[in-house]
Amino acid sequence: QCSADYACPVGSAMSLSAMSMPFSGMQRVYPLPTTGRSGEQVMIPVMIDNPAGIRDFSLEMVYPHALLEYVGVLNSPLTQGFERVRGEEEIPGVVRIQGEGAEGLRARGTGSLCVAVFRVKEGAYGDAPVELYNLDADLYEAEAGSGRFRAEHPSDEQGSLTLGKARERGGRMVVPVRVEDATAVTAFGLELKFPSEKMTFVGVEPTDLTRDFVSLDGMEIEPGVVRIGGFSLGSIQDEFRGSLVRLVFEIKEPGGEVEIIDASDDLESFTIIK
Repeated sequence: QCSADYACPVGSAMSLSAMSMPFSGMQRVYPLPTTGRSGEQVMIPVMIDNPAGIRDFSLEMVYPHALLEYVGVLNSPLTQGFERVRGEEEIPGVVRIQGEGAEGLRARGTGSLCVAVFRVKEGAYGDAPVELYNLDADLYEAEAGSGRFRAEHPSDEQGSLTLGKARERGGRMVVPVRVEDATAVTAFGLELKFPSEKMTFVGVEPTDLTRDFVSLDGMEIEPGVVRIGGFSLGSIQDEFRGSLVRLVFEIKEPGGEVEIIDASDDLESFTIIK
């Protein structure tokens, strides 16, 4: 079943089959639901159950052209080794996506074939289905259905980004970075300042919110300044208040404090509380 965050005509589910199958078992291909605000860039991963054996794939994604502007398509971690994954807009509202791999995928379970990138049109507001059609090549016995995309007006209310109360853990200081109203966040970037003479940056730990992020890391870009960032294939669908990440420091001397000095990407609209 296909589902995504953009609006498009609703169609009935259909199934496709082939005379010979390189592997057994039915797959389900579907883009995940997404929420975006006017002017934002959003990503729709095309997920599949049981991807083992897939070498080439081709499909059409029908999206709500009134709400979204097609930007491009990206490889996913699953198809990072593919020779080519590309997408071309055939007509406004329809993108043909194709992937070519030298060897069949060995992964089992659920994975992402690719990630379609769109920009929410200025002033766009609405809720509509996204569908996948004309699945072929290695996508035997796949089902195509409809999903949803929701475009929201930019909020006049800014959320807040704060550092939670630090706690000690075996000679280390753990500092949670908390956020209010993280709806639709798919990526974030932060810079934090800390006294390098009193503490040493060790790394970043995920929380329940960012446990499934594809990328989440931190690096000290200069003494006393650390940059952290995260990227997800999906987006947070519901209003959320909690911790994005936890920062870990080795304590050299007591009395060190951490301060947020900059935020970027999906957190640009957030008020920074220092």
